[in-house]
Amino acid sequence: MRSYKPYIIKLCIVFLCFGSRILTSSAQKVETNDYFYVLNTRQGLSDNCILQMMQLTDGRLAVRTPKGINLYDGRRFSLIPLPAEKAESITKYKGQTHLYADSQDRLWVKEYQKIFCILLAEGRILEHPLDALSGNGKKNKMKMMRNGPTRNDIQDLFVDSRKNVWVVMGDSLLNTQNGNLIHLKKEWGCLQDLDTDGRQVYAFMDSGIVAVFQNDKLVYTVSAYSTAEAINQDPELILQVRALVEQHLEDGEYGVEQLAQDLCMERTGLYKKLTALTNTTPVAFIRSIRLHRAAALLQEGKQSVNEIAERTGFSSPSYFTKCFKKEFVLSLFHHLTLPLQPKYNLMYLELDKS
Repeated sequence: MRSYKPYIIKLCIVFLCFGSRILTSSAQKVETNDYFYVLNTRQGLSDNCILQMMQLTDGRLAVRTPKGINLYDGRRFSLIPLPAEKAESITKYKGQTHLYADSQDRLWVKEYQKIFCILLAEGRILEHPLDALSGNGKKNKMKMMRNGPTRNDIQDLFVDSRKNVWVVMGDSLLNTQNGNLIHLKKEWGCLQDLDTDGRQVYAFMDSGIVAVFQNDKLVYTVSAYSTAEAINQDPELILQVRALVEQHLEDGEYGVEQLAQDLCMERTGLYKKLTALTNTTPVAFIRSIRLHRAAALLQEGKQSVNEIAERTGFSSPSYFTKCFKKEFVLSLFHHLTLPLQPKYNLMYLELDKS
């Protein structure tokens, strides 16, 4: 395949959105052989709302916008649309857009409870993306998985830094390349990310637990938070809080008082437990749940900001926009400085109030 690296190595794209300030400048020399370029719709990008991007092994950039995947080769953009009917369901993933490139030249586009797969060599999308995994796994320890996972078994998908594809099936984590099977304990919460150094596998859970495996066996666990004891004592509380808040998303008045009543807890007791578990206040945690659901709706591109703000319980679009930018801009920098505390990797999101 043709290599596009000569066109990309010296290219750094900066997408920043802080209120009304938009970076608009021509190519500017910073240091010897280092340049910044602004790429937008004028250069062929489908639209200026960037949800996620990554560099592929051949040097191209893959940029996710509401209209699809834009592939940039250093000269021009090509668009691959992502029609909803070609998505597959992954029920356990409730985060933002995430892009993975695996060892078989496939690009996986993971979004809120759905996933797409693109064959990069052919520049086309697969109609049933999870079928691409059938038969990949070698002989593993589960008789029901001898022929590889089926689309109904798979609830989430990850690709490690060595480009191995892993799928989550219930409490099990399967490496589709070699058939290695790992058991994840329910009390750890949901898997948020994973990686491997070739010898050990590191599973990052949303509770803050990092589980380390070797030869499919648990070696040890550590916590990314200082409140590991509290997390281990009451792992179900976080799930209960999330479920209740999501049930009352449109009710902007649903807050700590109502939440405590629904949980049959005293307000002060809920405050202490939730603060210990999340390292934030209950009010902020409830707002964060609303914002993450709003971000998923924004990605779908079917509703305006005003409609999404109302649907997720915010009093006004301006307040929603303020909270949204604060949540995700801070999360981005937190993710860059504290990699053991996984956060949504949102590169850029422009709030269009039209």
